[in-house]
Amino acid sequence: MKKHEKSAVFDFILITILLLFAGFIVFLKIDNSVYRIRDGRSLEDFSTAWYTEDNKEISLEDIGKSATKNSEGEPEIYVYHTIPAYLVNDTILNFRSKNLRFQVIIGDEVVYDFMPEIQPVLSKGNGSCFHRVTIKREDAGEKVGLKVFPIYNDSGSLINKIYLGRTWDYFGKILDQNFFGFQFSFVIIIIGIILILISLFFKLSNGHNERNRVLGILTVSVGVWAASETLMLQFMFGYSPQLNEINHLLLIFMPYFFVSYVYQDLEYSRDIFLKASFGVTVLELILVSVLSLAGIKDSHEGIYIIHIGFFIIGVMSLVAAVENNIYCKKNKIKTNTLTIALSIGVFAISAIWDILSYYINYGGRDNGTVMRIGILIGVLLLVVDSMRKLFEGIKKAELTDKVAEISYTDSLTGLANRTAFEEKEKEIQKKLDNGEIENVLICQFDLNDLRRINDNYGHAYGDRHIIKCAEIINKAFGNSGSAFRVGGDEFTVFVIGDGTEYIYERGILKLKELEREYNRTPDLLMPLHIAYGHAVYDKNEFENLEKAGIEADKRMYECKDRMKKGAIV
Repeated sequence: MKKHEKSAVFDFILITILLLFAGFIVFLKIDNSVYRIRDGRSLEDFSTAWYTEDNKEISLEDIGKSATKNSEGEPEIYVYHTIPAYLVNDTILNFRSKNLRFQVIIGDEVVYDFMPEIQPVLSKGNGSCFHRVTIKREDAGEKVGLKVFPIYNDSGSLINKIYLGRTWDYFGKILDQNFFGFQFSFVIIIIGIILILISLFFKLSNGHNERNRVLGILTVSVGVWAASETLMLQFMFGYSPQLNEINHLLLIFMPYFFVSYVYQDLEYSRDIFLKASFGVTVLELILVSVLSLAGIKDSHEGIYIIHIGFFIIGVMSLVAAVENNIYCKKNKIKTNTLTIALSIGVFAISAIWDILSYYINYGGRDNGTVMRIGILIGVLLLVVDSMRKLFEGIKKAELTDKVAEISYTDSLTGLANRTAFEEKEKEIQKKLDNGEIENVLICQFDLNDLRRINDNYGHAYGDRHIIKCAEIINKAFGNSGSAFRVGGDEFTVFVIGDGTEYIYERGILKLKELEREYNRTPDLLMPLHIAYGHAVYDKNEFENLEKAGIEADKRMYECKDRMKKGAIV
């Protein structure tokens, strides 16, 4: 990686981190000042003391399990409450529903009707949605009823806590409960985007581009999934069943993204694991889609399919990590699989915990908090490890660049050396052969009388002349081409492009001017004279670039002879 590219990576990461930090501080400020519930009495918990038609108290979270089928064969349940008699002003009934349709009835009037058409492909559920129902002061003491049509007969259909009060205060409460998680998810998404952008715009070595791209996709997926789980997106965008759909799709694909990263990060990994993981993911998607479209089971009811996929892919990841460790020990390859192992462990423990809890308490509250935290921690471990490897790669690249710079630079003059010249000649020849360029000017230069200078005034004075000769040639042609020191007192310049003859003539005039200026230096023991010659590559005239260089060299020696005879000043 080139020096400016490394600098760009550092600048990009630094600026992004600073912006994130600034945004985080602003959000915290907003959270702590604007949206806090200013008065604990502003919201009244209206979640308890709800009763069924036969006057039995019911928890709103058990609505899905308590529904019975009506005459049309649909699950249905009616529950009621009494509006406080002390109500003196209009107020709002604030609550969240999940995977159900319902009506709010006051007296005999339907005051709120939430009966949306179900359009998602993989799920018949409509996900979480926030509701605000106006309760008028003249309704004080009246019975308020909820006629509910649950989509599922388990915890997948429920009504969350209901509050009476201002929507602004309810928003503040939701914010207090979920905003940190939403902020955290947002940061995860930004980190993922940074990784993807780095992989797209910077040329990194040792597979870092592919690794960062895959990890970026995984991180963005986890961030979006986690953000939707905080319910802030639903609160901000209103009714959006597509979020529920996206959640299930992400659950299907995230394990494959994880395996893809593991595959990229290991020193030894068999393609079979990646292909098998992709096969399991596709099979999951097909099964869930077919069962849903056939009306047998949707993604919620068939969640066990996704859980089985989690288990299979998790086992394959573990096997791949173990194989890698064995291979590296056998072949004495230095490796660090600790982070991968920790990530797999965190993923596995959190997923197993929530999956077992889900089935043991089936019909209870469906809460995937542990798995969400586990996935976020696991991804952050991978991100930290990826950043560590990225910076290690940058440091290694810097060292490589320094070695390369030393290898390709003439220590005396600072010009590119003969090795660099030979590489450049091959590069230009390849471009000529491919038709990428047509015109190349080759200029050859030689410092006259170097041996006599060394013999009479010492090698230190001779080196002074060589350094000055290099400086003059570079000033005369450096802006137009590439200058090289190819021998003791021999120099070559390549100029690519049109107008080469004009460039050569202008360069020689500049060279002679600089030469004369130097030779007017007081106390100069011996003047400096540079012989020169050139040739312009023509495929019809020269077999290759080397032949053109020989012709330029020939003309340079002709110039040297003329200078010795005093024909050129």
